[in-house]
Amino acid sequence: MTKLKEDFEASGGVWKEWRIGDLFEKKTIKGCPKSKENLNINDSGYYMYGQNIKRQYPYKILLDDIYLQKVSEQYPILAYTSSVGEIGMICENFYRSGDNGAFQGLFPKTKDFSINILSFVLSVLKLQFSTFGYATGMANIINLTFYLPTLNNSLALDYMEQYISMLEEEKMLQVDKFLKDSGLNDTTLTAEETAALEKFRNGEVLFEERKIGDLFEIKKGKRLTKENIKPGKTNFLGAISDNNGIRETIDAPFTWAPNCISVNYNGSVGCSYYQEQEFFASDDVNLCYAKDWPLDKYIALYFCAVFFKYSDMFNFGFKWSKDKMEESLVKVPVTLSNIPDFGFMQHIISALEKLVIRGVVKYKDEVLNADG
Repeated sequence: MTKLKEDFEASGGVWKEWRIGDLFEKKTIKGCPKSKENLNINDSGYYMYGQNIKRQYPYKILLDDIYLQKVSEQYPILAYTSSVGEIGMICENFYRSGDNGAFQGLFPKTKDFSINILSFVLSVLKLQFSTFGYATGMANIINLTFYLPTLNNSLALDYMEQYISMLEEEKMLQVDKFLKDSGLNDTTLTAEETAALEKFRNGEVLFEERKIGDLFEIKKGKRLTKENIKPGKTNFLGAISDNNGIRETIDAPFTWAPNCISVNYNGSVGCSYYQEQEFFASDDVNLCYAKDWPLDKYIALYFCAVFFKYSDMFNFGFKWSKDKMEESLVKVPVTLSNIPDFGFMQHIISALEKLVIRGVVKYKDEVLNADG
């Protein structure tokens, strides 16, 4: 990477200011039916692009062309919200739900923009977009300027292409090391995992509703004011939607025991995480400890997915408080004796983990062997 930068500068390469309107055409991304009940779901390969620009919903649909935004894989675009400054990249055919604010698309004026090059541009634009919000908006985005690598007064496309390729290879080497060190590179399914997958695929799993409060003892986090937060080594859980709920590490007044599920009842409501280490949780977080049954990482991840799905009923204005959560009903797999089938939960999640990692290993090998 260092040599690439040195060669670029030695050849006269510089970072030059460019106007978005000189590189992209701005178009409105049309909205579509608001509810999935109105969709004709099929296997056409079109996907819903919905409320959050960072999320792509897995509904395959068939829509009239008036709703469909057609983009080939070789000709990706950037999509953004004109009100809050979120931006992301789309490389497939897609449509947008019509239930929220304005979405715009930045369509490249040249087909020379590969996915790697657009990824490079996107990373630079994200810094610019972070300065926008509800108050400022982006109505004049076409005239926004930003800096990109330039050679002989033209975009340094080869440099951007190589930079992303080398960065990807570097990250894949890190992934390779992590998989080997953690033992996750073994993706062979056990007999129990194979049986769990087959049982699920064949529709043989029995589900029953259970109160969350019957399965878990739910505790509420504690308020810690900003002036009392000091840097330290204890994970501090907040109502955030990433990093396993860990907002920062602090010098905590006390800690909660691990082997539990943290669930945001405020902020990013319903985001749920398995906690393997001692932590301190803010009062925006509910903590679920198993009642008289053996919770482990895989069973916990099953419930994390269920809790997140269930959280659609709650939001910032109608929070998933401790009392509401205790009375909430969730569906769980059960045995013929109508007992929660924790063994199935464990094996189906561990099987899915291996299948996902198998895809990661395949992609990692393709990247690392691309030149070989």
